[in-house]
Amino acid sequence: MSYPGDENPMFRKREPPTWQPRGEQAPGQPYGDQQPVWQDQQRPQFQHAPSTNGLAIASLVLSISAFVALPLIGSISGVVCGHIARSQLRQSREPEQGDGLALAGLIIGWIGIAFYVLLLLFIFGVIFAAA
Repeated sequence: MSYPGDENPMFRKREPPTWQPRGEQAPGQPYGDQQPVWQDQQRPQFQHAPSTNGLAIASLVLSISAFVALPLIGSISGVVCGHIARSQLRQSREPEQGDGLALAGLIIGWIGIAFYVLLLLFIFGVIFAAA
């Protein structure tokens, strides 16, 4: 018996999916015969994010620590680390991040050095003015 619309694929009756109990494989398609999706294609290439220069991080941390824990030593070592880090970043062949960190460490370090030099000049000025 034929109904109107049987010729149209949108109105065709669908066959119910075959149900397989868990652990059993469908006949004719064992799991081991399946091929990976990328076998005919090129495998995806992943790019690693560029690393951050360790001396640039150290420069910023030491320069900030000069205002908290290491008064003049932190500023001087922050400036030294910042100059070395920027030199390494300019000469590196591999892409590396941290130029902004090194520059911030340099600026904060030089501000810290200037602050402590002015503080020492003020202290010595007060001492010699009182004498």
